[in-house]
Amino acid sequence: IISEYKDVDIRCPNPCFDGDMKLLVYENGKQVYRKFSEIENTTQNVISIDGTVSKGDVFCSGEKETIKLNFLNKKSIICTQDHRFMDIDGNEVMAKDLKGKKLMPFENYKRDLSQISDYIMFGFIQGDGCTNTIYDNNIKSVVVNIGEKDNDINYLFKKYKTSTWKDKRHINVLGIKEKLCELGFSSENISNRIFPTSYDEWDIESKRGFLIGCYSANGSVIKNKRVSYKTTCRDFADKLVETLLNDFEIRAYITTNKQKDVKFNNGTYLCKESYDINIANLYSIEKFVKELGFYQMYKKIQLNKLLEKLAPTVSSIVEIGVRKVYDFQEPNNHWGCVNGVVVHNCGEIP
Repeated sequence: IISEYKDVDIRCPNPCFDGDMKLLVYENGKQVYRKFSEIENTTQNVISIDGTVSKGDVFCSGEKETIKLNFLNKKSIICTQDHRFMDIDGNEVMAKDLKGKKLMPFENYKRDLSQISDYIMFGFIQGDGCTNTIYDNNIKSVVVNIGEKDNDINYLFKKYKTSTWKDKRHINVLGIKEKLCELGFSSENISNRIFPTSYDEWDIESKRGFLIGCYSANGSVIKNKRVSYKTTCRDFADKLVETLLNDFEIRAYITTNKQKDVKFNNGTYLCKESYDINIANLYSIEKFVKELGFYQMYKKIQLNKLLEKLAPTVSSIVEIGVRKVYDFQEPNNHWGCVNGVVVHNCGEIP
């Protein structure tokens, strides 16, 4: 930039990132993080704040003074002090002014679920349906339990003929049991109900829909700390941990709840041994939000609150000297994702 005033020197630093920082891009049908130094001088499918994808260049900006943003979760980001981030309230804040602030984690669960709605429905039936009689030719319908807050779930069954019980908590669904049989659903009681036998043959979108349905039935956000799934079938628990990791890169662990007597309003009953499948670290929770999530709005709100609570907080800022630095273009919204948080793309700041 050349000044029209001869005695004025205009300096235009370009905000940048260290080469080891990772940009979120779209490759081979998946969201992946790539180091800036590995994708220098290339055009990438850059993922924007709203989940859209646009073509953007990645380039080296030279060598510049940098700072390290240290987070309470022991992670860090290295960038120039003038790079702009989005905080948890949606404000633009320069890196040098971020101490004590929570950064906006990248959230992208605004996806079209219409193409996988059938498998979401199958997953909900897996968790909250009565499949004991699906192979009984004398019974034509499948009973599904609909919770008090789960009215959204009714939309999944709109193409089937249904009838509602007097308690308004159960529906009979006609015309669906044949498909459940075809997919190899278990007719065992819930404590022995494993994954459908054909599950491993499904494509990734069918698996995605099924797991969204399962979590919508039996998943929850626990005390703003973690995402959990409860089941009384150990085989189901083991398979869920496996598919979360292998198909969606989500790490989960199992805790066991021993059987015990529990007092209810109508008496004391023996509750069987159960298993909690827990997703607790921030990266896996973010992956759960991006890849799966819940169908019901109230559970989506709980999940969003969990993300906000776990949002990375800048604990300290340290000057670390001159480094080779990089930046990127995102032409649609000018916001992308680096190391899990929302950041502005390149921009000259006079």
